[in-house]
Amino acid sequence: MKTWQRALLILLVLTSCIGCDQVSKDIAQDSLRFSRPVELLGGLLHLYYAENSGVAFSLGAELSKSLRYWLFTVGSGVVLIGLFLYALLRRRSTRWQIVAYALMIGGGLSNLLDRLFNDGRVIDFMMIKVGAVHTAIFNLADVMILFGCGLLVVVLSRPLKAAESAEATAAPDDESGADETVF
Repeated sequence: MKTWQRALLILLVLTSCIGCDQVSKDIAQDSLRFSRPVELLGGLLHLYYAENSGVAFSLGAELSKSLRYWLFTVGSGVVLIGLFLYALLRRRSTRWQIVAYALMIGGGLSNLLDRLFNDGRVIDFMMIKVGAVHTAIFNLADVMILFGCGLLVVVLSRPLKAAESAEATAAPDDESGADETVF
């Protein structure tokens, strides 16, 4: 896959992820911020409005505002830039690997936008609950990040088919479409 094709695929997934997540957070903010929690699917899905200044399970929320900024805003920004460059420039990535990276980047970038425009906090609004067991409150960006990680694990753990192998080993900007041998 050529670099411009990888860039286009990443851009499409990123804009979809960020758009869907930000719209869902706007809806949650408008409908849930000053209301009681909502139960859906027989109590399996609970909708709450929460602003999280930490990371998953509010870890790090008790840190100073300055340290949270450097860790969760600047640090995650650096990681996202690195992952973007890796996904864009890695010659041996298949389309599914690029989609997986883009899902992780898109979810992370949408949460980063929350931190930048919401005084270091991320809007969360969903919880899955089965009996006494429940998840932390999360958002659509978190789902995208986890889905991207899961997809990457699946894609990397299965053997490459011949067509994928040829795509992954082809020269990235070779117009002739000829494959190069990789040892």
